[in-house]
Amino acid sequence: WAEERTQRRRCKREREIQQETGLSRSMFWKWRSELVKLHDVFHVYDEDQSGSLSHEEALMLLMRTGMQPYSQHMSSIVEKFLEDRDTKDSGEVDFIGLITIMDDIRRYQTRLRARVLMKEFRRFDVDCSGELNHKETIALFHAASIAPTRV
Repeated sequence: WAEERTQRRRCKREREIQQETGLSRSMFWKWRSELVKLHDVFHVYDEDQSGSLSHEEALMLLMRTGMQPYSQHMSSIVEKFLEDRDTKDSGEVDFIGLITIMDDIRRYQTRLRARVLMKEFRRFDVDCSGELNHKETIALFHAASIAPTRV
């Protein structure tokens, strides 16, 4: 019973956040599992309670959530995403802008990982068949220090 009540409160809070921020239906469903936590963290970093984060505050929030990488290349990519979402050229980003930036970062990182994985796959796909045969799979396991054992 208590669990059900907690769930109802959470759903109510999610809907309140959606209404308060003007979050679209598609973004709501995409971010629903993280919405309350992100909204709360957003308000922690919104030190002046303006409803917007400065680029510096947004970068600190992204770092706290693990989305602001430390490499110079990724830092410049994140800075570009911030500038792109700052449509008023105010040096600030609202809650919707922030989660849109987070979405941009996730998509970019996914594409980057896919390229790296495909490069590695091609390295072991010696016969260029688009699949790893038994011999190629064994080579991959040995290279990854995962020696297969017989059952």
